[in-house]
Amino acid sequence: SAAQAIDALGVPGVVPAIKWVNDVLVDKAKVCGVLAQTQTQGRRVTGAVLGIGINVETAPAIARDPFVPRAAALSEFIPDPARCNERTIFARLAGRLADNYRQLLENGHGKLLEYYLARSAVIGRPAAIFDHKGEIARGTVRAIGQDLELYLEGRDAPVIGSRLALR
Repeated sequence: SAAQAIDALGVPGVVPAIKWVNDVLVDKAKVCGVLAQTQTQGRRVTGAVLGIGINVETAPAIARDPFVPRAAALSEFIPDPARCNERTIFARLAGRLADNYRQLLENGHGKLLEYYLARSAVIGRPAAIFDHKGEIARGTVRAIGQDLELYLEGRDAPVIGSRLALR
């Protein structure tokens, strides 16, 4: 939804890409992060909380690391304040969230996954995967599965619940 909201601005050359699993990049710079927490009963989701942070007018002062080599604000790529301001971005984001939620309820996640995969910044790229203890895998990303699990070349088991650093 966040990437689609940026797309909806219709600014030539501003193409959001999704870095597995929850970052949105523009020109290889992180402009958005998404956190989600779900509550389930069996295989049924009974509740969800989303946290979406989009750097609209300013970028946070964060130290560069392998996971976020650069943070940026959308205003760096879209200098027109009429097009790039908090009100406009929020309206587009709220609209996309509502549309995508309706799509999810009516048709499942297939179309949403198609968009996610089409905008992937990681498929075909070399990466290192980390858990809270350190690096656990390294290789070229070959695919992202139906449940957003990550598949690396030369590794049979998918990767879930980890952090990715592009190489």
